[in-house]
Amino acid sequence: MSEQCQNPGTHKFTWPGKYESYICDIHLPKLRMVANAMGVYIQIRPLPEDEQWQCQQISDARQSALRQGEGGGE
Repeated sequence: MSEQCQNPGTHKFTWPGKYESYICDIHLPKLRMVANAMGVYIQIRPLPEDEQWQCQQISDARQSALRQGEGGGE
């Protein structure tokens, strides 16, 4: 099982003081909720149609495993 989301990125985002990353439409709402809950502004921009990047978020299945303590100490 791949740990990284396999969806194409649709947006580019930047956490304050961090590098840019890419996110898909499925993970974008969760990113916004986390940032809002933390009170952090993140810059989010749609990717131009000619730019293609893979979503760089951890897959939802991997996140569930980590929450349940199945992540191991890798």
